[in-house]
Amino acid sequence: MNRILPPTVFTLILLLAIAGKAFATTYYIAATGSDSNNGTSNATPWLHAPGMKGCSASCGSASPKPGDQFILRGGDTWTPSSLPWVWSWAGSSGSNILIGVDQTWFTGASWTRPVITGLGTYPGASTAFFLNLGSESYVTVANLEFTGLNWTANLIGEDAYIAENGGTYVRIHDCYFHGWSHSAGVEENNDANALFTGSNSITNEFYNNVIDGSDTKKDSFGGIYGGGFGNVYQNYFAWLDNGMNTAYVQTLHDNTFVNTGVQTYPGGVSHWNVMESNTDAPGFVVYNNLFLHMNPNSSGGIGIQLAPQAGATTYFFNNVLADELIAGNQLMCGSALSNPGGSCTIFNNTEECGADASGPNQACLRMGSGWGTPPSGAQLMNNHVITSSSPIQIDGTCGSCTVAQNPNPQTKQTLPVANGQGYTLAETHAFSPTSSSGVTVGAGVDESSLCTTIGVINSAAGTACLSDTTYGVSYDSTNHTVSWPARTPVTRTPGAWDVGAYFYANSSAPKAPTGLAAVVQ
Repeated sequence: MNRILPPTVFTLILLLAIAGKAFATTYYIAATGSDSNNGTSNATPWLHAPGMKGCSASCGSASPKPGDQFILRGGDTWTPSSLPWVWSWAGSSGSNILIGVDQTWFTGASWTRPVITGLGTYPGASTAFFLNLGSESYVTVANLEFTGLNWTANLIGEDAYIAENGGTYVRIHDCYFHGWSHSAGVEENNDANALFTGSNSITNEFYNNVIDGSDTKKDSFGGIYGGGFGNVYQNYFAWLDNGMNTAYVQTLHDNTFVNTGVQTYPGGVSHWNVMESNTDAPGFVVYNNLFLHMNPNSSGGIGIQLAPQAGATTYFFNNVLADELIAGNQLMCGSALSNPGGSCTIFNNTEECGADASGPNQACLRMGSGWGTPPSGAQLMNNHVITSSSPIQIDGTCGSCTVAQNPNPQTKQTLPVANGQGYTLAETHAFSPTSSSGVTVGAGVDESSLCTTIGVINSAAGTACLSDTTYGVSYDSTNHTVSWPARTPVTRTPGAWDVGAYFYANSSAPKAPTGLAAVVQ
């Protein structure tokens, strides 16, 4: 029997829900504040945020609750005297706690991000995190700048700007990570990172962030390392030895990876990876990313590794991979650490399989690499590959792997031939078609039914599948922000699709009408 709540009970529940949000408090933190203030206005800010080292008095007695906001004043700086920052409070469904900013409140001539810095000395010989979110759920960290991480001894764990270990519905966005350093001769067991995560939650999100090592020695540091972080999108990763090394990411889309996979310093033992997944979340989708100048300082490491689980398929589409120096490991469909044996569907990508300067001469797809049961196989459709080598390498451990192609074989060109048709690295959008006579235009098959299949798993990915690539994000290197998309995608029209990540716009233009007659009045 269905039961209907009496109006008075329903009203009470509604009022309690509204009251929960109404009682949320906004607190203000400034470098000129005092922890003895009440912190509830920007005229009476605290000096510290709850959980920061040194937080005392009114700050120290605070008990953050769902919906609360902790606003750091723009342009202010917090140094190692306030670190580590250990966060111990969770929000609730629909009411994340915010650690962030109000861009109307700042010191200086204009708003800039608040800065959390290790001053090039912290944590030194110790292992520490600047901001440790622990296993707290429903927490948002936004618009902060992290810099000055330094290590001076061999790490027994991982130093990181932010750490998360088991929370759900965690949001990290619009942050800027840079300026790390290390002493000569030290080595690390794994990596110092922007984000270290021990979570496998597909509910977490990392987006609109910049991790840029262009102001460092460009020889170490990782972007995201550890467990998965759900959805990673619209970020800029640059000058990292290890862009991502994770498991259980659900979506990776619309990111730019440039100059990643760089060789570590002498003695360093970090991973030289651009994006290595150890175990894909079921239905993992990777699309609309730009991978450019992969592994610029060395040959070795892993470019992109997919690791589908048994019974699951990982989808990789609308990605552009160009100027890859990683020998034999550009794109791999490999073994998952947990429950291996799934398959990869790789379609409508553009890939230059090797270094542009010396002429790409590597296999574009490697099947079976890993540490256990190989994948069951892969489907390749509508890919444009540029290499003088065989485009597919099947490892001996993958003797039973099957690779199906449509069209068969994939569209392959040597670099001189591709350049002669206008497909070049120097284009605004690398290796995009410049005329309707390009080899990729109209040379593919309509994969809209595959997009429908993907849409059942992930509706946004299914929609993206019906258009061509966004080419990741554009990076403002002055303000250290990203804008998306870097390229306006073109809808793929029914019929013969173009091969590769691009759909040539003129190929979808309507034909001029014929058989018309003019009547003069």
